[in-house]
Amino acid sequence: MPTQPVPHGHEHPSPTHTHFDFTGGTMNDFENDQTLLPDLTQVAQTVSRLAQDDLTFRAFIDAYRAEDADTFAELIRRHDVAISCELLCRWIAVKECTHRCVILCGPLPERMPTIDEIPDFARLLVKITADEELVEELADAVNELNGERFRKLIAGLQAERYCHLLCHWVCTVRERLRCEVVCGPRVIVARPHFVDELIRAGAALKQLLEKPDVLGAVLKESMIWNCERVQVLLTGFHCHLICEWICSWRCVLVCLPLIRPFGNVTFEPTIEEMREFASALGVFREKPELLARLVDAVGKENADAFTESVKAAGLERHVLQLCHWICRERCVRWCRCVCPPGSTIPLFTHVGIYRVPAIWNDFTPDGTTTAGDLAFTGTIPLRGVLPDGSAPDALEYHFQTQKYAPDGVTLVGTPVDVTDSMIPATVIGVLEYYAFLGGLWQVVTADYTVNNPGATIMIPQQVGPDLGPVSVNTNVKPGGWIEVPRENALSIGGTGRFIPTGTLANLDTTKLTLEHFDLRPITPPLPLKAGDSVSPAQRSEKPHFRISFEARRVGSSTVSANALEKIALSNTQFDYVRHLDWAGYTVTSGVMVLSLDIAELIAGGGCVPLHNDVHALYTAYHPYLGSARVYLEGPGVPPPAQVIPSIDAGGQALSPAGGDAFDIRTLTPCAYILWVKATLRLTSGNGGVYGEFEDHIAFCVTDNAPM
Repeated sequence: MPTQPVPHGHEHPSPTHTHFDFTGGTMNDFENDQTLLPDLTQVAQTVSRLAQDDLTFRAFIDAYRAEDADTFAELIRRHDVAISCELLCRWIAVKECTHRCVILCGPLPERMPTIDEIPDFARLLVKITADEELVEELADAVNELNGERFRKLIAGLQAERYCHLLCHWVCTVRERLRCEVVCGPRVIVARPHFVDELIRAGAALKQLLEKPDVLGAVLKESMIWNCERVQVLLTGFHCHLICEWICSWRCVLVCLPLIRPFGNVTFEPTIEEMREFASALGVFREKPELLARLVDAVGKENADAFTESVKAAGLERHVLQLCHWICRERCVRWCRCVCPPGSTIPLFTHVGIYRVPAIWNDFTPDGTTTAGDLAFTGTIPLRGVLPDGSAPDALEYHFQTQKYAPDGVTLVGTPVDVTDSMIPATVIGVLEYYAFLGGLWQVVTADYTVNNPGATIMIPQQVGPDLGPVSVNTNVKPGGWIEVPRENALSIGGTGRFIPTGTLANLDTTKLTLEHFDLRPITPPLPLKAGDSVSPAQRSEKPHFRISFEARRVGSSTVSANALEKIALSNTQFDYVRHLDWAGYTVTSGVMVLSLDIAELIAGGGCVPLHNDVHALYTAYHPYLGSARVYLEGPGVPPPAQVIPSIDAGGQALSPAGGDAFDIRTLTPCAYILWVKATLRLTSGNGGVYGEFEDHIAFCVTDNAPM
């Protein structure tokens, strides 16, 4: 492919040069961004290392151009690329656009459009993207790298003056879509089509053109990097598409004055030339201060400082793509400031697998689960949404509980804070970080906890001692407030970034309700025996609570709040005696009452052969008794059918007076076991717990007595 000249034009600045002086603006968050230079440094080191092997470098470029995300990801893994996929992809994208636009538009003109002509440029884009045939022709020419076809289209529009601006905008959109594929999820549900995306961007510009005062203010504030002002101005517009448009033409206008001192810069738009540029960036490994000076020169549009630094780095031949790369990364960060992602709003969403919002109908009006009618017991996970460590604001959250009166309608007293004594150590996320392991930098994670004081990790480094100790715990403050972790240094040598995993806090519900009943005292109606009804005084009150959640800026204003209006909790302990008629009877302590005996054994002193009938005496009680069954187990002829007793509204299954009769006349003389088994409608947040409870008693069947 022929070498393309890039003339420098006049030696003096263009009359519009002062419009692009980036100094003096209100940059705020953008100005304070500390990622630009470290990211550029790591990209330079990475691509220069990859360029040492021709086949490796070409493999990356080929995978990018083929939009082969799997291969690109595998190459990143295989070659230990420590920078993000997006950073590497943008470096390639900038190279692609720099090459492509020189081929499509030819040498850069001596003068570019002025800032006052940008509205006309916007109108040109709106005109093109409103014509389906025209925008498809434009996209095809760029895709096919057909300079003749592209220039013919531009000539037909009488838009030669805007050729490079138009090309860089179209190419920026094109390469952004490619990076979304290469660095995005392996499964893309609906990838935007190139032409459709151009049409969408054109529609966004049309909306802005309809507000000429806003457009003028956006252009004015953009020239001084006033991201906060532009952010406000673009409220109600498609911010990202408009900011992308601004960056596409602004970097062209910024870089033209900076490269003029280098005369007719030439390069061959080939992979080999890309590799040479990548290799040349290795100079910054030994001279990092030169890259810092270049970043500063581009930011301030200081041609003298830029020229001096380029020459000191020996990058004269690559000056055009060098400028565009730095400007592009700078503008990406400016757009993040102009179009910040919506902040994640903390929210209480689940108790275990059960969703809190009433719209999902996961809870009944009585506070049990709709599926299975389960009450909650033990330690339950309160789950929800938290921002990660990159959140712009320092946030904290807490829970409060309030008990219902026995009527289940009236809340009693005031809300009570869920404090540290009620929250066992809880994993709320992970710390994701780079560690040097096995001779490679690897991304690893460590659990991040609440209420686990002293939890720390050490991060292995390539050189020198391990980094640390690094805390992986946030304590519960007075009032139960838990600060959302703010670690946000996911880079080599950094302390990692907090990534939430869904749990906000584990709640020990025994701190809210723990009912203890002693059914052993010899005081009528106690002690409780199998077949006795549990008296009202010895039954659970079936407590219900409201759980509320609040998140706020640390020590300041509330940002979100919601509540689970009613949850049924049950933590019970019953002490009672089983098999009083047996020597060495069993003293039992458990979450339910489940006691079994045989009327005939009681009458016979505990050990008597049985002939005709067995009368089962049983008591099964729990406020959330799920099921009960009584049956015989033994050899020979199948025993009588099991009994499934009914459960009353209070949660008790009770044998009838005298017991449930089992006819044993047909059974083979042998030993048999009478069983009672029961389940409870309880959960700790992930389906039912405990399984079956049981009690049993053995007896012997002898030769049947005469009828």
